[in-house]
Amino acid sequence: MKKALAGILILVALVLLLPLEKMDTRVEGTFTQVSTKQVQVTANTLRLRTGAGTSHSIIRYLSKGAVLDVVGKIGSWYVVKTSTDSVGCVSGTYVKPYKSASSSTPPQTSNDSNTTSGNSAAMQKEMLQYVNNARASEGLSPLTLDTRLSNGAYLKSKDMATNNYFSHTSPT
Repeated sequence: MKKALAGILILVALVLLLPLEKMDTRVEGTFTQVSTKQVQVTANTLRLRTGAGTSHSIIRYLSKGAVLDVVGKIGSWYVVKTSTDSVGCVSGTYVKPYKSASSSTPPQTSNDSNTTSGNSAAMQKEMLQYVNNARASEGLSPLTLDTRLSNGAYLKSKDMATNNYFSHTSPT
C-alpha cells in the first residue's frame, strides 16, 4: 500500500513539475486584402485553423482539390471561407490561386470612400430580407434590424482589423 501511495505521489509531483506549454495564439502579421478571390487545396489534407499559424486550433480538415473563397491574407496565411461557411486560416504553402471557368470579366472597382459603408447597409438589409423570407416560410414573425447591435458589430470588426487579431477577445 505504501509503495502504491509513493508511486502516486511521484506521479503527481512529476505532473506538477513539468512545464506547461502555453500556446501563443497571437496573430503575427497584418491582415491585407488580396486580389486572389479563390484558392484550391494542393495538399492531400489541409488543416483549417482558427488563426494564422500552426499554434492555433484546428477547425476542420480540408481535402485536396477543395476550392476556398479568399477573405484576405495574414503574412503567408490565407483567411478563407469554405463552401459550408466555415471561416479560418490556411497556409499559403498548401494552396494555389484558383480561377473558375465562369469568371472571365474582372470585377469593377470603385474609388468612392462611402462605398464600403453604403454596401454594408445594403448587405445588412439584404441578409435580413433572406432571414425574414426563411422565417416566413416557417410561419415565424419577421425580425427587425437593431442598429445599435449592428454598429457594435461594425466597431468590433474595425477593432479586429486595426489591432491585427482574429478572435472574440480583444488584446487591448
